[in-house]
Amino acid sequence: MKKCKYLIAFLLIFALIPSLCLTSCKKNRDYDEAEVKAAVEELLRKAEILNTVYYGAGIGYITGGYRDGAYYEADGLHLSALGFSSIKELEALTRSTFTRGYSDQLVREKLGEVRVDGVMLTPARYYQKYADEFYTEEICIMVYSGNTAIFDDRMEYDYSTVKVLGSEGEKVKASIEATVSNKDGDTQRVTVSVVLIEEDGWRIDNPVFKNYIAE
Repeated sequence: MKKCKYLIAFLLIFALIPSLCLTSCKKNRDYDEAEVKAAVEELLRKAEILNTVYYGAGIGYITGGYRDGAYYEADGLHLSALGFSSIKELEALTRSTFTRGYSDQLVREKLGEVRVDGVMLTPARYYQKYADEFYTEEICIMVYSGNTAIFDDRMEYDYSTVKVLGSEGEKVKASIEATVSNKDGDTQRVTVSVVLIEEDGWRIDNPVFKNYIAE
């Protein structure tokens, strides 16, 4: 009877080995360091725009154009400086910068209402206004004026400090130094982590902004 129990235990352990290897023996991916460094710089330059759009002061708006409750027409000059003029173009920029999962989250939470059990928790920060009910002619982006920023837009990346730290599974980890300041002009040097995943090219998989933190 004891031999039978030992045999069953042995078989169970043997059966678990493949799954244990999948979790603990997963091979870290190979990468070209120069390629990753170049990708980090390219992606962060786009992320600088998206940090402001999604987390910071956001797209500027005008009070003399279209209005819908707390939504106002986006400032065309600001949109020109940001490099897009429609929600479709903003989403395309987002998806060319961030991973599918992170992009889906931003599109869901910033370009759509967040609801729980049918109750709206936060409104869409932006939406596309159309000239007709068939959504064929775009007029302008509408900006929610009641948004509260969580990024103060006072951060400057130092692109000469990009470092590739290594890989963990499918992810490649990097870092960059940045200078952040407060409203009084005091500055801090901070390190920003950058996690990359390759999805039709490299994409960032984490928030890449920081604010000044009083010591």
